[in-house]
Amino acid sequence: MHMYKEIPGLHFFPEFLSASDCQAMLDGALCIHKRLKNAVSSLTQRVDIPQPQLVQNDKDGLNQQKTFSRYTLPDHPKSIQCEVFSNYGGEGHQLVYCRGNENLPCFIEIQLPKVIEQLQALNLVTENLSSPSWRFTMNFYHHHKGQVAGFPFHVDIPANGVVTMIMNIQREATFEITNGQCTEAIHLPVGALLLLSGESRYQWKHRVLPTRSTENKESKIERVSLVLGIK
Repeated sequence: MHMYKEIPGLHFFPEFLSASDCQAMLDGALCIHKRLKNAVSSLTQRVDIPQPQLVQNDKDGLNQQKTFSRYTLPDHPKSIQCEVFSNYGGEGHQLVYCRGNENLPCFIEIQLPKVIEQLQALNLVTENLSSPSWRFTMNFYHHHKGQVAGFPFHVDIPANGVVTMIMNIQREATFEITNGQCTEAIHLPVGALLLLSGESRYQWKHRVLPTRSTENKESKIERVSLVLGIK
C-alpha cells in the first residue's frame, strides 16, 4: 500500500486484485453491457450532477447537467435496475450506475468481503460495516478518434458514500488528482485499487486521462473500471 502525505485519505494498492479477479469482473461487466444493448429503457430524464466550485471553475471539469436512461436487467438469480449515462463527461465514456444493495450485480457481490476487510484494516469506515449501503459504477471507456476515452475532472457526489473505491480491471491508465495547488499523477496498473476518503474524497478533484489507442475500431470498449461507494 502507498499513502500520500500531501493528500490525506488517499490509499493506493497497485496489486489489490489478482489477474483472475480482474478477468471475472471484466467478463461480468461486459455481460451487463451486452444486456443493455438488447434492453428497452423504462425512463429517460435529465439530472443535475452537483459539483464543487473547484470543478465548476475548471473549463475542463465535468458538466453538471446529464441525461440518463433507466433499465431493468436480468442478473441471475435476480433482476437489477441501473442508470446509463452515455458520453458522460465526453465522447466515448459510458457510465452505468447501480443504486443500492439490491441492484448490485452478482459479479461484484463476490468481491465485497475482500473490500470490507480492507476498509476495516484501514479503519476508514467504523459504522454500518455489518449492513453497509453500496453504490456501484461501471465505467466503459471506448475508442474515440484514435484514443481511449478519459473522464474529466470531477468530485464524486456525496450520495455515493464516504469512501470511493476505484478498481482498474482492464488496461493501464493515468489517474490525476488535484486541489488546485498540488497535483499528483498516479499510474494505475491492471489490478490496482485506489481508496479516496476524507479530504481526498471531498476536497480534491480527480480525472482519468485519455490515452493513445492501439486499435482502429471506433466505439470499441478498450478499458473498464469499476467504482464502489459505501455509506
